[in-house]
Amino acid sequence: MSDRRKIHVYMMGSRPSVKGGMSSVVKQLLQHDWGTDMDIHYISTHVSGSVMKRCCLFVKSYLYLLLLLIFRRRKIDVLYLHMSYKGSFTRKYLIYKLADAFGKKVILHLHGSEFRQYYEGAETARKRRIRELFEGSERVIVLGEYWCEFIHSIAPKTVIDVIQNAVSIPEDTVLWNDLSVQLLYMGVLIPRKGVKDLIDAMGILDGRGLIGLRNVKLVIGGTGDEMEQLKNQCRELQLEHCIEFAGWVDGEAKKKLLRSSQCLILPSYNEGLPVAILEALSYGVPVISTDVGSIREAVIEGVNGHLVRKHAPEEIADAIADIISDKTVWLDYSRHARKTAKQTFDENVFFEKIETIVRSAVNGGRDK
Repeated sequence: MSDRRKIHVYMMGSRPSVKGGMSSVVKQLLQHDWGTDMDIHYISTHVSGSVMKRCCLFVKSYLYLLLLLIFRRRKIDVLYLHMSYKGSFTRKYLIYKLADAFGKKVILHLHGSEFRQYYEGAETARKRRIRELFEGSERVIVLGEYWCEFIHSIAPKTVIDVIQNAVSIPEDTVLWNDLSVQLLYMGVLIPRKGVKDLIDAMGILDGRGLIGLRNVKLVIGGTGDEMEQLKNQCRELQLEHCIEFAGWVDGEAKKKLLRSSQCLILPSYNEGLPVAILEALSYGVPVISTDVGSIREAVIEGVNGHLVRKHAPEEIADAIADIISDKTVWLDYSRHARKTAKQTFDENVFFEKIETIVRSAVNGGRDK
């Protein structure tokens, strides 16, 4: 690789401190050692907070990029844009138009779990701009075949690369606990995440006597607009004894939770390919998830976990009962979870694919 010229990549997306899956991927890319052949500069275009705060940051970043394109144009080889939907699309479209005006290539990395609904609900002019962004980008990275098929259906000329999210494979794994079971949810607490259904499932398990029989506890790791409503739901169902709200967890706290949990549950209504699922699999934690987005590429029904329908607490309860009631069954799921992570979602392969795409984009399709 040392004989290849150094590539300068200007990456743009949410500030890494913003909670969510996209920021996890951004931090992963920024923390990786790309060696001497690739230099990544990061410009934040979005931050949590008021509309004024968000607008001010974007305007500042946009003007900064404009100045870079005017005065340091030759030092920018490619713009790498992380995008979800709604305001994120608007910001990336404006940046794409600016890049196009200066003859700069764009790589678009799509993370948006609700992007399909966003497109289908958009007016004609916005749909046209969405297609323009996809087809005008040098390469578009999506998280799975589901998204590849959808993008090609609306923008056939788009050059798409399917790269699933990936994680570092830890040395240690989760262990079975004969005395108790810890279930885990990790993510923001908003309606589309389906946490209400998970709490209802806990109520069903409590009614069956399984909560007391196996000393089951659910840890909800996350914050968001729905937190108080979910806490009220727990009180109404008298589940406060078996559900803990741990707040947002990251770093070592997250690793500790994963090492001590026997099952991760993600009952979302829309997703891409959540990093939380891949992290769980990497520790050997079986996963129960709704069958949305590209999740079925990671969670294999009856092998390393269960796939359930949206808005189906009974199915979630049945899946939990299947995984935690028998040690032999759990060990089998756990072993296959770890195997899936190692074979398919190792971040070393992820980084190699990203570098290959960047080089190919810069070199006009030639990976030198």
